[in-house]
Amino acid sequence: MNRTGALRLAIAAGFIAAAICPFRSAHATNGECEEIRMALNPIYQQLIAALDRHLYSRDVNMKIDAETDTWAQFQFRDMADRHDKMIVNLIREYNDGDPVAIRKCNAVVYQADCEAFRVYKQAVFDLPGMASRRGDIQAEEAKRCAQARGD
Repeated sequence: MNRTGALRLAIAAGFIAAAICPFRSAHATNGECEEIRMALNPIYQQLIAALDRHLYSRDVNMKIDAETDTWAQFQFRDMADRHDKMIVNLIREYNDGDPVAIRKCNAVVYQADCEAFRVYKQAVFDLPGMASRRGDIQAEEAKRCAQARGD
């Protein structure tokens, strides 16, 4: 390859790199929101584990049926997907260090926590064995949802 051919190849490679590069970095990134996003999975894992204890309980008064468990699992899956996408959109929208992004990402996690606990409450609240714990469940729901509202 002669000098002119090498120059043309280098110019062509430069144009291709310039054409591709903007698409790879077309959105902002936010490391703080990425870390906050990691808090979503433990919310659901904790409540799914609690539901599993009710599903496989030997105590008839504490046992949920398979339909209730399936319903709750689908609710958790839908919530996890929706809240994850909300945070991903915030990550793309805001740059690192933006306090608005951090506040909004935390708000999504608090909202997810409130909504997920409400699903758990709906699944177990009326179980006969939960009669003594109903006050605790309502207090926990109030605490989680107050945090979501910013109280």
